[in-house]
Amino acid sequence: MIKDYNDKEKELLKPLAETKLDTKGKGPQDLEAQIEIHKKEVDTLKTLIDIKDIEIDKEKKAKELYFQEIKNLRKVLRSKDKLIKDLYKYP
Repeated sequence: MIKDYNDKEKELLKPLAETKLDTKGKGPQDLEAQIEIHKKEVDTLKTLIDIKDIEIDKEKKAKELYFQEIKNLRKVLRSKDKLIKDLYKYP
């Protein structure tokens, strides 16, 4: 499944795609190379956390809209019930 990213998510992911590690000529034991790799991993994790926060916010907004719509539908139902009761009482 390919995820379509919105503008905020693309903005967060852009720096990750632009920064490339230059570890050519450096051995796996080179501390500077390891530091660069760990910095890149930290940046990636921070970006993932930000993206998850955006997704959580989307879910919260969707949930709020859902409950607001339920509340509105209940109001409409009550008003129609009242109208029906009034029609039975006063034909």
